[in-house]
Amino acid sequence: MILQSTILIVFSVAVLAGCTGEYQPTAADEELAKTHCGSCHQYADPALLPRAVWEKEVLPYMALRMGVQSEIEKLDSLNSLEKGLKPPRPQVTEEEWESIKNYYLALAPQQLEDPKLPALQPQRGLFELRRAQLFSQQMANISCIKIDPEKSLVYACDDVNGEIWALKPDGFPENRFNNQLAVSDINLTKQGLLVTYIGKDVRLTTSKNGFSQVVNTAQNVQNNASLLLTGLYRPTQTLPADLNGDGIEELVTCEFGVVEGAFSIWHREPDGTYRQQVLSTTPGALRAQVTDWDQDGKPDLLVLFAQGDERLVWYRNKGNHRYEEKVLMRFPPVYGSSYFELTDLNGDKRPDVIYTCGDNADYSQVLKLYHGVYAFEQQPDGSFTQKFHLPIHGAYKVVARDFDRDGDQDMVAIAYFGNYASKAPNDLVYIENLGGGQFAPRLLPGVGRGRWMCLDAADLDGDGDEDIALGSHPLGLMPGGFRADWANGPGVIYLINQAIRPVQ
Repeated sequence: MILQSTILIVFSVAVLAGCTGEYQPTAADEELAKTHCGSCHQYADPALLPRAVWEKEVLPYMALRMGVQSEIEKLDSLNSLEKGLKPPRPQVTEEEWESIKNYYLALAPQQLEDPKLPALQPQRGLFELRRAQLFSQQMANISCIKIDPEKSLVYACDDVNGEIWALKPDGFPENRFNNQLAVSDINLTKQGLLVTYIGKDVRLTTSKNGFSQVVNTAQNVQNNASLLLTGLYRPTQTLPADLNGDGIEELVTCEFGVVEGAFSIWHREPDGTYRQQVLSTTPGALRAQVTDWDQDGKPDLLVLFAQGDERLVWYRNKGNHRYEEKVLMRFPPVYGSSYFELTDLNGDKRPDVIYTCGDNADYSQVLKLYHGVYAFEQQPDGSFTQKFHLPIHGAYKVVARDFDRDGDQDMVAIAYFGNYASKAPNDLVYIENLGGGQFAPRLLPGVGRGRWMCLDAADLDGDGDEDIALGSHPLGLMPGGFRADWANGPGVIYLINQAIRPVQ
């Protein structure tokens, strides 16, 4: 789904240098910018957005968030979401704001470095391309996809047509569930599918109309769902986990929200209802993983936040429903954090972090070379060292599996906000782990112009290796010339792994 809010204020870190105009910023100007612009998120150097983007897109909404009345009066009519950004009282004086604005405009480059990426060579032989067959009235827009290896099915959720398809390995449907809202997440449980609905659709809203329910797919009847949580604010995940060892699973929710949001644990009460324990009230909670991070025998939570203060946070389980928050990594707001996963890339038995950034739906819609796939290696002291960065415009998700069956973790990544003006956009990439910290990226086969929002990997066909299912979601911001191509696009495709070949 499109996660970033169009009212967010986005910035960047420095990799470029430039100076335009005659104004020469002072040390006092720099201190003002770092104090005020770095007070609620990582400080953003002016050098990673073009001057025009700062001037016309980002700075006006920085002023809105700071309550600078003279700048607010220049804005067009504000919608209800944007009105919620204005603070009760100004955060800076008019004079301070002029210094901050002049600082950014003086140091911002006229344009960024050429965002063209080198063409990747195709990956041949490892995967067989297979297109699924969806029989929908309108162009398919897949908001969530999940492989069920035990049942050899792929669940593909189409938020425009209101359908969840249960697709077989040959790509043909086994079942279809109608009258569905927009699905953002599916977890496989013993009771059925734990489905998270972000709301009526994936668009921005002030309504807290997201919910979670368990769907018993064995019952092909209208009332085969059990409602668990309601009133969620644009939730992106509901994760079941027994966090206190009592044999009863709690539910962990990421409410991405817009201006507001939450990261919470829900405790099941004896009467079957759930009691909310809020761990964070900031918006942008995107994805969580359960892991015993400090190896003390208690399951902890790692969660990635986007939207402004982009960060990876460890919630240490101290027992008795108490959690201690520690930020493991922080990213500049312009990154557009989109996904993370834990995996051991180097075989040292310590989980490393693979991470994508590339959500590009906000006020700085320019191609950025710092978008892409990152690998952060965990050191013995718990700190992280960046070991890998593959620039991919609009990177949206990455998964790690031993795809080639050689004993180490490879990666597959997709992009949603890709460079579609390119004849060969790097929007579907296989990253082979060569060992010794070396990786070889190659393009995977696709069908036409898919716009990949969804990715899952598991053994779909039961032959012992990891297959891939992909979902295309053309709706939303897009280069206009490609809509006709995407209208007849793939919807759902499989990449069937050929690492283990059947005996003839």
